[in-house]
Amino acid sequence: MSEPKYHHRIPQTYMKEWCNGGNTVWYYDKSIQRSEQRNISKIMGINFFHSIKAGSIFTTQEALNKIFAPINKYKVYEIDSIGVKRELSKELMNRKFSDYDNWIIKDTNGLDITPKKRRIIYSEIKQISDNSIEEMWSQMCENSWKDMILMIEKNVNDIHEKKQGVLTDEDFRDIVKYFVILQWRSYKCYPIVRETFDRIADVLPNVMEMEIEESIHREDKTVRDELWHNFLLSQYYKYFNGEGTMFTQLESFFANLTPLFQIDKKERLITSDNPCFTFRNKDGYIEPVFVALPGLLISLAKKNPDAIGEYRIYEMNSTDVEYYNRVIFENGDRIISKKELDIENFMK
Repeated sequence: MSEPKYHHRIPQTYMKEWCNGGNTVWYYDKSIQRSEQRNISKIMGINFFHSIKAGSIFTTQEALNKIFAPINKYKVYEIDSIGVKRELSKELMNRKFSDYDNWIIKDTNGLDITPKKRRIIYSEIKQISDNSIEEMWSQMCENSWKDMILMIEKNVNDIHEKKQGVLTDEDFRDIVKYFVILQWRSYKCYPIVRETFDRIADVLPNVMEMEIEESIHREDKTVRDELWHNFLLSQYYKYFNGEGTMFTQLESFFANLTPLFQIDKKERLITSDNPCFTFRNKDGYIEPVFVALPGLLISLAKKNPDAIGEYRIYEMNSTDVEYYNRVIFENGDRIISKKELDIENFMK
């Protein structure tokens, strides 16, 4: 089975609820100021974004074994800076892949391989990508998001309208889990982490803004881009293993925050490439917001230690929807909606 080339930053299964027929949504890109209908399979993603390739800063042993399989039956050496010949492990091959032309590659008889064979091995290695992170995202998001969020929406509506139904701690944990996942997968990511990274990077601006002659991922134009990209991949991988900054954020949010469910029966909410974000609301408070569905927005508020399991449900009116849609529009760069937007209304 062929591996996916186009990796979605925002999962297709999430965007699907905004489709207005088949797999099509209304899509507005602020950078080109154009509104058009687009298929969700072709938006909110980047080719091979989650892939690990030869020379990647972040990698795993499984990825190295896969990527450097074409050279398994050969011995690979380098002459180091003091003239000593040493054999290269797969980890060193990855770190020194840009120096491939200077490698000494011996066959099973201890002879140098031919220039043609060198080129073939190099080409084979370059064509291999490890897509484990993309596959893990698909298993986690594409396979479980829809059933989970639609069940939560149903329970919220039943509780609100019929005074029956229940929301469990597991439901709350799922909400927080997907808030963290979608925030980190969004183009703007978790702002505190991005700001911290940029402050550190700004210490060496001349280095960070250096252009990369041959980047592993085409969208990475500078050293800063490449380091940030690999940092994200490392955090995604750690999250799947129950560790790292993402997992710490999940545990903190679950322990300290509680949801406010805001329902829009007419399903007028828009969303964007930044579906989970934090902003200062009209009352002056910092409000984390999760645009879950066209008819469901979830805000997170500080948990009352004396009321464990407490949550609130509120039905939005037209003024509320207009307010939040404006906030969503302001916090995203690529907007999707069920109906074509009146862009001028958002520019007022």
